[in-house]
Amino acid sequence: MSLRVWVVAGEAVVGLLLEALKVAGPWRWRWLLTDEVTGAALADHIVAVDPADEPEAAGFENLPRFLRWQADPTRRVASEAEWVDRVGAWAGERVLGPAVGKAIAAAAPVTVRVRVPESAGWLLFAPWELAHAGGV
Repeated sequence: MSLRVWVVAGEAVVGLLLEALKVAGPWRWRWLLTDEVTGAALADHIVAVDPADEPEAAGFENLPRFLRWQADPTRRVASEAEWVDRVGAWAGERVLGPAVGKAIAAAAPVTVRVRVPESAGWLLFAPWELAHAGGV
């Protein structure tokens, strides 16, 4: 692992590493968030999602397609905004995990490097910027 330090407004910003471990399928793995410099574990979360029971999972996989099919065409903009908020709240709770989101927010401003095995490569393209942390 390489050491990365970013400078923001004259202060060193230490990066965090978010790793997908024990990947058992497309919706089953464990997140481990660590400090890149010390390697100290900051938070973890077990992801166990059944996309058949959670419609937000489809939105997290392919948000543009999901919104095209789910949004109410008679109020497209408002409906899309509602779905984006719903997918973001779901992602923060079920996919990122409350403890991981809280630890990232507490370390802000910070850059989070994400490491996933090849079998979970789609996670690198998921809309993580939507995930809520602490209800926001």
